[in-house]
Amino acid sequence: RGADYGWPVSRMDGSRGGSRAAALLMPAGTEVASVDFVPMGNASPLAGELLVASSGAEDVLRVKADGERPGLVAGLLEGRYGRIAAVRAHADGTILLATGNRETWGAGRDVLVRLVAAGR
Repeated sequence: RGADYGWPVSRMDGSRGGSRAAALLMPAGTEVASVDFVPMGNASPLAGELLVASSGAEDVLRVKADGERPGLVAGLLEGRYGRIAAVRAHADGTILLATGNRETWGAGRDVLVRLVAAGR
C-alpha cells in the first residue's frame, strides 16, 4: 500500500529507480474486466483462488492467492464464450460469468454462464 509500482513507465519489474515490483504480472492483452475471490471452505476445487474476468484474453484466469507470491494457474474457458465482462463467485462454490460480446458478435449475443463444480 502506498508504494510506487512505476506504472506506466516501468514494466512492473521494479526496474525504475525506487519503484517496487508488482506481485503478479498478467499476460499481455489480458484487459482485466472484473475480479472476485472464490470463498474458502466450500466444495469448489477453486476455493481460495482469485478469478480474473478478461475481455481481452476471452477467458477467466485463475490466480493462486496463497503463499508468498500469487501465481497464474490457468484459464478456465479458453475463448469458449468470447469476451468475459464480469465474474462472481458465491459462497456455495457456484461461479457466474457475464459476457460482453456486443462489439464482436452483435447486440443480443451475450450470455450469463453458471459454472458448478463437477459432482454437485
